[in-house]
Amino acid sequence: MATPQLIIVLRSVRHELQSFSLGLQNCIMKIIAQIPAPILFGIIID
Repeated sequence: MATPQLIIVLRSVRHELQSFSLGLQNCIMKIIAQIPAPILFGIIID
């Protein structure tokens, strides 16, 4: 996670929810990154 992105998330979320928001953001980013990867690799290889 990039530092500016981390700072924005930490400053825009209440203190009690910061760890939850970082975990949720991390999960969403991993899901978004991993869904198109097999499709793109298949297109590149074919």
